[in-house]
Amino acid sequence: MSNITKPPTKITPPVRYAASPPAITLVPDAPSNVKFVFQGNEQGFPTALPLYQFSNSGYSKNQMEAIAKAVGFTSLPTTVQFGTKSMVSWSMPAGKLSYYNNGVDRIWSHTLFQSQVRTKPTTALSLLAKSFFEKVFLSKDHPPLVLLEELPGPFEDMHITDATKPKLYGYAFTPRVNNQYSITTQLFDLSAASCIIDEFGVIRSFSFSAPPLITMTKSLPLISISDAIISLNNNRGVLVFASKDNESYLEEKLLFQSATLNDVQLVYYPDKTIMLLLPYYLFSGQTITTEGKPLILRYAVAAVESY
Repeated sequence: MSNITKPPTKITPPVRYAASPPAITLVPDAPSNVKFVFQGNEQGFPTALPLYQFSNSGYSKNQMEAIAKAVGFTSLPTTVQFGTKSMVSWSMPAGKLSYYNNGVDRIWSHTLFQSQVRTKPTTALSLLAKSFFEKVFLSKDHPPLVLLEELPGPFEDMHITDATKPKLYGYAFTPRVNNQYSITTQLFDLSAASCIIDEFGVIRSFSFSAPPLITMTKSLPLISISDAIISLNNNRGVLVFASKDNESYLEEKLLFQSATLNDVQLVYYPDKTIMLLLPYYLFSGQTITTEGKPLILRYAVAAVESY
């Protein structure tokens, strides 16, 4: 009697669905039941990542005064309160500075109209810009900033009153946990700090969205890219960006039935309802709307099953 060898049984691994999407309404009329296809590389992402507890405490009066003084403002500020939102502003003939707090985002912005500095620095401008943000805004408890990109310009809309306008350069920086994965804002914007600096090393304008203070907590396993795409196809992702020729389409009613995704990043998103930084896959790709408009898209989907 001969032994009969049965063929191996093919085991299909269970799908691990992403956690529920964050409660954001960037695109109230975003289309549902979109068919997503991923054609990029998975980039060897880790199988698990830690979560981070975070706090978004505001600035005290003394801290704001110290920042204003470091930027060059010594006059008393004016404060405007509207509901839970507030705006604190400083001004002088050569420039202006403001601090906006809406309870979630804390954003500093500054413009310098005129400068007398005409000596070129020996240090790279991007390093000078990074050092400025670290010195003025960051403490040892903040995640470090790294250069995200050089901004393309041109910067003709800058209101500079110098007799001879200097050359201008732009840089954007992002905060990162463990010097590896970026922390996004509530709008899934990777850039927390950006500035325009002139050829003499003078910061002519900047925008700074204060990154949260963070503490590492437990680690959780990540779902695979394949399972993340399945989750997207089951309406568990969030459309966070849509544009054509740098023109935003987020406020328009978008209609498209499919999208091709060709890039993915791992980022940390601050969920203010539970005060945790959570890992998300941020997919980039393109689609063509039912009206024939080609669009660049970004979708976010949780990289963990639950937390």
